[in-house]
Amino acid sequence: MHGPSPSLVHPFDEYPVVTVVDSVVTTLEGTRRRQWKRRREYALAEWGKAGIAFWVERGFGPYYDPSMWDKDDGEHMLIPHTIHLVPGTSGFEGSNIPGVGWLFPTGGFAWWNMPYLWSQSTSWQKYAVTHEIGHALGLGHSPEVASVMRSASANWSIKPDAHDLKSLVDFYS
Repeated sequence: MHGPSPSLVHPFDEYPVVTVVDSVVTTLEGTRRRQWKRRREYALAEWGKAGIAFWVERGFGPYYDPSMWDKDDGEHMLIPHTIHLVPGTSGFEGSNIPGVGWLFPTGGFAWWNMPYLWSQSTSWQKYAVTHEIGHALGLGHSPEVASVMRSASANWSIKPDAHDLKSLVDFYS
C-alpha cells in the first residue's frame, strides 16, 4: 500500500462520507469556475470508485494561515474532519511546486498554484487535481506507471489505478 502509515487513523468523522470544503470555487467566475468544478467533480468521481462519497461545500477561505502551518499536525485547519481545497497564486511557500496535498490527523489539505494549473492542458489539470486530492485522502506517491499518484516528473495517468483504490479501501476500512 502506498497510503499513510497504518498507525494513522483516518481523520474523517464518518466513512464513507468525506466533506470537501472548496475555497477554490469562491475565487473563480464564469468559464474558469465551470472548468474548476468539472476538474473537481472528475477527481471526486474517480476517488469515489473506492467507495467514498463526497459532500462538497463552498468555502470562504483560505482556511489556514501559511505562516503558522505545521506540516506535522495541521492544527491550523479551521474546519476539522474535512478535505480543504485551497487556491494559490504562486509556488507553495516560495517553492516552484505546482500543487501539494497532505493528510493530517485533523483532515486533508490540497493546494494548487492556480496560474500554473490554468496554463496546462486539460488532461494535466485533471491529473493535478486528482493527484493532490489523492494526497489529501492519505495516499503517497506510487511507483506504478498507471497510477495517478505517480509523480508528474514521470509518465502520469489521469485516473487512479486498482492499487490506488485498494490502498484507500484498506486505509478507510
